[in-house]
Amino acid sequence: QNTNNTDKSQHNARNAITTMIETNKFADTSSLHLEPGSWQEAIYDIVLGIYIGAAYVCYFVKLFVWQHLFEPVLGLVGLLDDNDKNASQEAPSSSSDDNELKVVGVGFGRTGTYSLTMALEKLGFPTLHTMHMYERSSILNMWAQTIFFPSIQNNHATLGQPDFDLIAKSGFQATADFPTALYFEQIHAHYPKCKFILTTRDDSEVWFRSWDTMTKSITQPNTIWWIIFEKCSSVF
Repeated sequence: QNTNNTDKSQHNARNAITTMIETNKFADTSSLHLEPGSWQEAIYDIVLGIYIGAAYVCYFVKLFVWQHLFEPVLGLVGLLDDNDKNASQEAPSSSSDDNELKVVGVGFGRTGTYSLTMALEKLGFPTLHTMHMYERSSILNMWAQTIFFPSIQNNHATLGQPDFDLIAKSGFQATADFPTALYFEQIHAHYPKCKFILTTRDDSEVWFRSWDTMTKSITQPNTIWWIIFEKCSSVF
């Protein structure tokens, strides 16, 4: 009986993971019922980290190939004009009535931020989660040019002054996870009516192990791919 229950649980877990991958909701653990600090959660953190890192790498490789190979070739043969190039860029979502952020999740990653994102979406708040920020090149570039690159160049992390209006004008009424979670004071000053939701974990040590495992799974396995990508980019 115990063996049957174990097999059934493993089967349900596999189905849940498969469904989340297929529906692009891999970060939602609500259907997995993982025990905090368990080996199952550790494995999930590793798989999630690799998934996120691979998604980012694939996106930038695809963008590089399109901009440096397909666009020039199609332009030369007259199959792509300026209007087509503009159309190939991200299409903004329908913006909110007043172009303001209404809800901001201020919890750190691995505290249920993606489940919060899904809940806000169901309540009618288009929500930008960190996992999908790379899909919005204008928003990602804003963070990179305004915050990330200056911090790297100065060897000192700084909050800076992000363009929150850009996020709102792109159709989002809510955000979750980093980096916007760090800017609740600036966002509150900019959008006084905005509401904030803090998600936490019961055990800070368990949270850190989960966070550390996931972030290492993102960065370490993909380092070699970034090196290869940079080498290829230098050729062009």
